[in-house]
Amino acid sequence: TLAYYQLPDYEYYVWAHNMKPARFLLHKIKTAIGYATLLALPVVVMLCIFFTANAGYVLLFLLAGYVYLCCMIAARYSAYPYEINLPVGILLAISIGVPPTLLAILPYFVNRSLKRLSAVLK
Repeated sequence: TLAYYQLPDYEYYVWAHNMKPARFLLHKIKTAIGYATLLALPVVVMLCIFFTANAGYVLLFLLAGYVYLCCMIAARYSAYPYEINLPVGILLAISIGVPPTLLAILPYFVNRSLKRLSAVLK
């Protein structure tokens, strides 16, 4: 699902939502987390059943995946209407290796994406 968020949406599809930028971004994040949960839930439940001692780690990795997904969506719209550029890609790559950086770069991407989306969504 992360490869889907690398390419930008057509401007018409973003404009057609007719929402404020913050609400649009939240809508996209909620939709992505919902679908990711549907895909991951069977595996997470089975891992928690069979490895109950490590259930906390499983849930921690699920939470980290959600945060990374939110960061990917915010990064996608921080470069809107263009594709994700090299510096943003490098920040995302660093965040995979050092997950605590996700919490630092997520607000940055959200602020940039709200500014970029405000030109299309009014």
